[in-house]
Amino acid sequence: MKILISGATGLIGTALIPVLEHDGHSITRLVRGTPRTTSQEIPWTPGQPLDPALVEPFDAVIHLAARNIGVRWNEKIKRDLIESRVQGTRTIAEATAAAFLGSGRPLTFISAAAIGYYGSRGDEVLTDASMSGNGFLSEIARQWEAATQAASDAGVRVVLPRLVWSSAPKAADSLACFPRSGWASEVPLAADVNGSAGSVSKTLWVGSASRLRLPA
Repeated sequence: MKILISGATGLIGTALIPVLEHDGHSITRLVRGTPRTTSQEIPWTPGQPLDPALVEPFDAVIHLAARNIGVRWNEKIKRDLIESRVQGTRTIAEATAAAFLGSGRPLTFISAAAIGYYGSRGDEVLTDASMSGNGFLSEIARQWEAATQAASDAGVRVVLPRLVWSSAPKAADSLACFPRSGWASEVPLAADVNGSAGSVSKTLWVGSASRLRLPA
């Protein structure tokens, strides 16, 4: 498959791309600034229109780009965290929708989402059908997922993997180093990673995310 991917230099992107290439997929990166190559990189700016003709040749689009949430919050940072997710996702979703309506491709849009959707729920068992929670992370996650609407309305298959906070290979150990206050207090420490297959969401560690296989 021909795959277009944003966030290629991030933690998940750098783990996922070698796996996809090993599986025989052809990868093109969406990059900010001037591309280093003409054939494998396409420039884009979140919040500014992306030419659907640039998206049309691809079978699938994977969107991972967003500002790192693991920083100290203030009101400006909160706005940036939301905008980096909503604007970028909407930009790519709208281009994907227009491309699909014009040519029938791409068929699939995989857009990163977050387990923060559920909020802090204690020992409650959560599934993809569970309602969204309260708090800033839940608000980000709802807006983030809603920004894919143009693609789903156009008939593109939209997949929203709700990912656990991602860090170094020992992500759980890294998370434990943060005080349980501020953003860290809203991140659940345990999650069911055995969600059903298909276009429903799953909760995954970065190691699992890098082993995702695209649907046929």
